[in-house]
Amino acid sequence: MRKVLILPSWYPNKDNFVRGIFFREQALALKRHRFQVSIIPPPYLYHPRVFIKKFGKLRSGISLEEDNGMPVYQWYGLNWIPRSHKFNLMIILRAGMKMFGEYILAFGKPDLIHVHSAFPYGILALMIKDQYKVPFVVTEHSSAIATGILQDWKKELISKVYFAADELISVSPYLGNLLKIQYQNVFKDWTYIPNIVDHKFNLRESSASLKSGPNDVFRFLNIGSLTKNKGQSDLIHAFARGFKGNTNAELRIGGIGPLQESLETLISNLNVKDQVTFLGQLTREQVLHEMQHANTIVLSSHFETFGVVLIEALACGKCVVATTCGGPECIVNSRNGLLIPVKEPNKLEKAMKQIYETYSSYSPSEIRKECLAHFGEKVVIDQISDVYNTVLSR
Repeated sequence: MRKVLILPSWYPNKDNFVRGIFFREQALALKRHRFQVSIIPPPYLYHPRVFIKKFGKLRSGISLEEDNGMPVYQWYGLNWIPRSHKFNLMIILRAGMKMFGEYILAFGKPDLIHVHSAFPYGILALMIKDQYKVPFVVTEHSSAIATGILQDWKKELISKVYFAADELISVSPYLGNLLKIQYQNVFKDWTYIPNIVDHKFNLRESSASLKSGPNDVFRFLNIGSLTKNKGQSDLIHAFARGFKGNTNAELRIGGIGPLQESLETLISNLNVKDQVTFLGQLTREQVLHEMQHANTIVLSSHFETFGVVLIEALACGKCVVATTCGGPECIVNSRNGLLIPVKEPNKLEKAMKQIYETYSSYSPSEIRKECLAHFGEKVVIDQISDVYNTVLSR
């Protein structure tokens, strides 16, 4: 049984139980497919104010936790200088090496390390490779890296990680092409392997029925953090233009973020307050429930490296509307939904109205079948296994 150590650059914790959830889900999928998987997430760093206020009551140091039989190391400590990114990186890497030392004592050297996103934990994988000669693979997800908004010193470190990696994976063809252009000195090809649709969404088809009459409520659903990039302002404008006053249509938005207050003001100003509902932060089970009882999922983002919410919707047999923001182009086609340009509420409105009027022409069973053929657990894990075998055969 191959020993694989997962190093995710972000991971769910008590403050945000959905951030990086798909890293965890992929790790559990690898475990189900007979890999011996362990995880070292980034350390949990307390803000100095919290540390002082709760001194003596907080966890500290390394702890080994178990997640469905999968060892997860965690390090709790103080973030001495919250505003210093370089100092924070030093803390993160030092803690990561300490946790890796504990992993070695318990399990020996891993056969391979799989890093999710090159910054910051790709640097840890590079340090481990230099010291312990453990090969590593990088799957890139980061929109910050893809859009080139990082500081030069971070770009330089990321370039070193890509150069030293044994294999590079991108979660969409668009992302791979973008990174190949941005990091031309790496001289490596990017292998496209999509994110996995979690098995929770594979268990059964949706219980929601097709819109069959004028008294049925047609439910649009959006899932995402309430930030400018997710484009909920465009979505609300589009919905208001196309469906204001239509008591048979509603929009539900799941997620939290800094724009919630301004978005709530917007729905009031557009007089659609009775038709738009903010759901707050959702657990995975709540996301599944919302999807099963929605008609169409809408992704209005300005940029996405993939779009996990789309494949989750398709696995539930739902048709989708998405912007051509990078990732969705390898997911959405004429059989499962509509693609429209980014930042164009008028075209988003037309697409939503088209879906509303032609919804019954889509086949939930065919949508689901095609989704699982491309993004299902076994299909994706087999592709990842091929990459692992390539690295380990060298």
